[in-house]
Amino acid sequence: MPQVCTHCRRSPAVGLCEQCERAAYCGEPCQSADWKKGHAQKCALRIGVRPAEDPAVLSENVRLFSQFHKENSKNRNLEPKQIYDINHDNMFNWVQAVRASGSPDEIVDFAQSFAKNLRHVSFSEFSDALGRTSIDIAGRIQRERPDAVVLVIDGVINKSNTWITLLVWSFLSGVVTHLTDDLADIPAAITNNPNKRVFVLQPDDMSYSGTQMGFVVADVTDWTSQVTFLPVVGFMGSAAVKSLKEITSAFEVPSTVSVIPSLKKVLKKDHGSGRAWEIMQTLNQKPWSDYYGVWESATLIYFDHKLADRVSIPTKMLVDAVAFNASTKEVTKFRLIHNCEDAIYKTDTGKLIDPDTQFVDLDDEYTCPKAYYKTLVYTFNGIPLTQKDESVLANIRSIISQ
Repeated sequence: MPQVCTHCRRSPAVGLCEQCERAAYCGEPCQSADWKKGHAQKCALRIGVRPAEDPAVLSENVRLFSQFHKENSKNRNLEPKQIYDINHDNMFNWVQAVRASGSPDEIVDFAQSFAKNLRHVSFSEFSDALGRTSIDIAGRIQRERPDAVVLVIDGVINKSNTWITLLVWSFLSGVVTHLTDDLADIPAAITNNPNKRVFVLQPDDMSYSGTQMGFVVADVTDWTSQVTFLPVVGFMGSAAVKSLKEITSAFEVPSTVSVIPSLKKVLKKDHGSGRAWEIMQTLNQKPWSDYYGVWESATLIYFDHKLADRVSIPTKMLVDAVAFNASTKEVTKFRLIHNCEDAIYKTDTGKLIDPDTQFVDLDDEYTCPKAYYKTLVYTFNGIPLTQKDESVLANIRSIISQ
């Protein structure tokens, strides 16, 4: 008797879940629906990823973060009212305005490529991608059994790393042996032992240029242990992958991660290398140069949960929605994000955002609304954690020491 679909229970199954090889589906729609319904959690259990029950075998930070996760799990998911997608009508009007403004042909070509290639990632797609990568990594750890698995939360508490770790902890808690915000805290018996095989994991939502991960990668390559560095992400920029692989051969991209081409690659694909170079030469004139001086790593991707980031130039452009007229030095603005009403969209008309503005200032003054993970108030033992320049672990330790 043929196997039926795990989700709909009606249609014959045509394939199995690639991770657990247990759940069967009649097609991608049912598999996607079942993942959201709860298979993501069951899949992790079936491939042997189980929370460690004996606190004695865990590093102290792992035990504390497990408690933090349990207490703050309600903060993991965006609600529908917090989702702001792209306004495609205004995107089209923006391109038309660029064309009508008398801007050089290169700028018009750029605007068209921007609008055509911009990828919107909903929270649902984003969280599904994170779950798949987490299960992929956890399964590999179960199979290869390294001597240590170090998860690094790199950044202060209101950055994305804390929130992403909260999202993926259900899948990784059973395989992580050490969790840290400071690699110097990892025992020398692990880092200075050439016979130890160590997996280093770093969660984040998106690595555009690879700069943040690069600091961690450079630190772990100094260890004498055999190191494998794995990003726990759903998406990565192609420039980030290139730069991190140049730092060390220990860096690997899980097969479940989507690699998004850089703006440079997009323009080259749309217009050819010669034409793309002409476009970038035009954009490298003031005031565009301040925005696209990082065009090697700028990536055309927009997340529901993340409306502003000083290293994500196109995202900043979406917030500000600029169309520059080279002859009159005027700026035309359009609301490119749905539901950004004038009352809460705080950008002054006719003002270009300074690309060097720190993201905390950008959020306070310009974003509609703040990135989701910057709005969260976490607690530990019922006590609110501060939103100062401290990591989640530093916050937890400060409460314990009181």
